[in-house]
Amino acid sequence: MAASLPDRRSPAGLRRAGTDGEAPAGRKPAVPTGAREAHHRDAVVEAVLSDRPYADVAAELGVGPGTLRTRVHYGLRRMRGVLQTLETEDAAA
Repeated sequence: MAASLPDRRSPAGLRRAGTDGEAPAGRKPAVPTGAREAHHRDAVVEAVLSDRPYADVAAELGVGPGTLRTRVHYGLRRMRGVLQTLETEDAAA
C-alpha cells in the first residue's frame, strides 16, 4: 500500500521543506538554505519594495512568474516572522 500523505489542514501537514529552513527527516532541501533565502530576498526587494511588475522581475531573475510569486510569498512570510520576533523582544525589554 502507498504511504498516506499528511493532512495539509493540520499543523503537522503544513510543515514542508523550505518553510522553516529544515527538510523533512531523511531528505535534503532542494536548494541550500542560504541560497533559498537569497532568492526570497531578491524577489521581495525587486518585486515588492521596488514596485516592479512581476513579469519584468521574473524575466530578469530567469524564473517563471509563478516561481517569483512563490518566492515573494515565502520572503514576506519570513520577514513578518522576523518583525514579530523583534516586536516581541522590544515589548519584553
